[in-house]
Amino acid sequence: ACSFERVLPPDCDTIGDFLNRHWERDVHSWHVKGGALDALRAGFCMGDVGEVLARCRKEDNAAYTAEEMSGMEGDLENGRRTLNLPFCFTDGAARIKHS
Repeated sequence: ACSFERVLPPDCDTIGDFLNRHWERDVHSWHVKGGALDALRAGFCMGDVGEVLARCRKEDNAAYTAEEMSGMEGDLENGRRTLNLPFCFTDGAARIKHS
């Protein structure tokens, strides 16, 4: 099972620690231990952005159009922009939400 706590950087014991120390402050990378990385990959369509987008919805619960999904993939790949998808219904998103 995957939970947010399993992917926290080593200097953080809780989500609160992470938010206070790093959120919107710096870029941070760390090693994910055990099977957490495998669980994240499996829970988010093995990194297939198109497949993840197909499992997300807009605020009005409508699916994204093919044109919208293509634009978001371009933003991610070419513009290096973060995709904010609060209504994501992949298995990984559901597990993190319920952790």
